[in-house]
Amino acid sequence: LGQAEEIIDQYQGPTADLFREIMLGWWARVGDTKLSGITKLIMAESGNFPEVARFYHEEVISRADRMVRRLLERGMSRGEFRSVDAVQATNVIIAPVLMLMMWKHSFNACRPESIAPQEYLRCFLDLILNGLAAPASTGTVLTGTVPTSTVPTSTV
Repeated sequence: LGQAEEIIDQYQGPTADLFREIMLGWWARVGDTKLSGITKLIMAESGNFPEVARFYHEEVISRADRMVRRLLERGMSRGEFRSVDAVQATNVIIAPVLMLMMWKHSFNACRPESIAPQEYLRCFLDLILNGLAAPASTGTVLTGTVPTSTVPTSTV
């Protein structure tokens, strides 16, 4: 995280390129190593060891969240990304990355066709960055919210 924070502090180029560099660098340094198993362990054992989960949240999750928010806010302030709720967008961005790590340490062994991390991340980055792109002056932008009738309010 420290290396990624330094890269963000010093980066001069487009935010989309920075976003790609941070996400792919994170995968190379953490996600694609045994270190990614720590996240699965913390998630599985957080109820049994809340103090460890609290420490992990403060030292890793909160820092990663702030880093992603900084990237989003950088892109929005520079006019490279459209305006979004940075807090919720951070949650949406982090969820697929967590899924990739969890999948790697659980279901990947029993799935006939494993998820190829580099292809997954390429698709993820394409979807995120094209969804964040500032609208072109001649393009059509779809906006709106999900109708409340399609959002479940509780689970059965």
